[in-house]
Amino acid sequence: MSALAASLRAVRGSFTLDAALNVRDGEVLALLGPNGAGKSTVLALLAGLRAPELGYVQVGDRTLTRIRPGERSIVVPPEKRGIGLLGQDPRLFPHLDVAANVAFGPRSQGASAVQAADTAREWLERVGLADAGGRMPAQLSGGQQQRAAIARALAARPEVLLLDEPLASLDVQTAPAIRELLRTTLREAGTTAVIVTHDVLDAIVLAGRTAVLESGRIAQEGTTAQLLSAPTTPFTARIAGVNLVIGVGDRGRVRVADVLFSAPADATPILDGGPSAAVFRPSSVIVSLTRAEGSSVRNQWQAVIEALEPTESGIRVRTGPIPVAADVTPATVAELSLAVGSPVWLAVKAAEVAIHPTA
Repeated sequence: MSALAASLRAVRGSFTLDAALNVRDGEVLALLGPNGAGKSTVLALLAGLRAPELGYVQVGDRTLTRIRPGERSIVVPPEKRGIGLLGQDPRLFPHLDVAANVAFGPRSQGASAVQAADTAREWLERVGLADAGGRMPAQLSGGQQQRAAIARALAARPEVLLLDEPLASLDVQTAPAIRELLRTTLREAGTTAVIVTHDVLDAIVLAGRTAVLESGRIAQEGTTAQLLSAPTTPFTARIAGVNLVIGVGDRGRVRVADVLFSAPADATPILDGGPSAAVFRPSSVIVSLTRAEGSSVRNQWQAVIEALEPTESGIRVRTGPIPVAADVTPATVAELSLAVGSPVWLAVKAAEVAIHPTA
């Protein structure tokens, strides 16, 4: 399997993608981001389904795409790139049985009918469809079709496998089994892969590393654990279930407007005037009607309630103008007569705050 390196610039109307990816040999990279961030565009460019305005795609020592001013462009067609693509829709050939679907890749690469059939049997067994080879795609459930699609994609031995929201169309009962199947098969095959998803669970289970794409640019990159413990973008903070307050460094604290957020003395150093963030959980935020005079809580500021949302464990209070969420009990809402538009004081202990640079 070959490492993947790409630097891509593409323009679609008012949207501009400008992103670089590097995936090590045998690594699975999750490309995480909100809808409209450009995730599927990245896959289309990697797969050769469209060409960038500028950039390159390289797999191992092979250049698949290279577009530079003043140079002859290189765009290897999709079928010759050695890149597999697996999406939400299994896209099995409806006129071929399951075994023939899985054997299609090896056959198109020059394997004999016997060799291709053996490969198909091996992969169908690995994905739990050993007895389904003679059935037609229409006779399979949605989960079985996706299993067959995984077998077909990996039977072709792609140098790189691209997965575009492969679990999005599956029901909640089926998705966990397919997610685990992907995890084990990708690991056992040592496949270099890029998986596009908006579900952080896919990144946690499937990927060794995660890149967050927002507005066409890589906003954060690292292990999934690193991203969740130290988010630097609103999207990453939202999926991590934490508050992310972005401001500038001010003598070891984070300043947002006229509010200073303090953290423990051994917190990550930040530069004065440099872009920085304070991170804390909604459960750590105290909501009250007045400022706690003489309190040891250093982080206190005024806010206005913008929304009250029920959660499994209580009520989430969303406030502004600094966007902060607080988790409180229904009893607290009733006792304080909290409502949309109500002015409140928020407080969070320094011990509950983590601060770090954002650039």
